[in-house]
Formats: sequence, C-alpha cells, structure tokens
Amino acid sequence: MRSAVYYPHTNIRSQSLLKTALLLWDEIKVIVPWRGYHLEHSSSLEADAFHLVGRKLNPTEAEKRQLHEFVEDFASRELPRQFYLQMARGDERDYEMFANKLLPETWDMLKRAGMAHPAASDRRIRWLPSQPPSL
Repeated sequence: MRSAVYYPHTNIRSQSLLKTALLLWDEIKVIVPWRGYHLEHSSSLEADAFHLVGRKLNPTEAEKRQLHEFVEDFASRELPRQFYLQMARGDERDYEMFANKLLPETWDMLKRAGMAHPAASDRRIRWLPSQPPSL
C-alpha cells in the first residue's frame, strides 16, 4: 500500500495535492491533535476527494515517543542549512502546530533549542523558521 503523510498542517490546503493523492497513493494521512477532530474542507469537492483517499492519524503515545527520539537526534546536532524551514520572501509568519501532536518533553526540547515557542493559544505551539538549534 502506498501512502503519504501531509505535514505540518492538519487540513490539506492544496487541490493539486489532493488530485496527486488520488492518482498516486492509496491514502494520504493528516496528523490530527485528538480523536474526533473535525477537518474543514474549502469545498464539497475537496471533502469528497479526502473521503476517498484521506485518513486522520492521531499519534499514539508510542509513536510520539519514537518521534521524540528522532527529533532529539536532529535538535542536538548541527544540520545542513537545507534542513531548516526557509520562508518565502516577505513571509514572516510562524507556523503553529497543536501542542498535543507531540510529547510535552519534545516541545520542551524544541523550546530550549530555540526552535519553538508557545503561541497565543494554549493548545498550540509556534515553529520558528530558519533557526539552527542551539543545544
């Protein structure tokens, strides 16, 4: 079975990606912060396409632990510049992510490394673009 994971957003924001998913993959997964999370689609056509090929993935504690170890490896060493989020010219936004998609200790590690900080909402964390780790 061929599948893909859409990241970092919870909702797929691209019609062309949905079309590609319908042609190439058996399923495309979006990571949701909790069971029963409601996805918002911009049209009924997009909702129908997601219904055919899309799946919601709510990470288990074991998956979060495995990801923590992977992120720890990345956040604790120097990486090539290409590994960092590069913003388009004039795009100064931070990227928000639901905090409970990761373990609390993963967010703590990312905050200490200068790669994330709390967002205005208590349920979200902001990714900081283009910053090398400082751990």
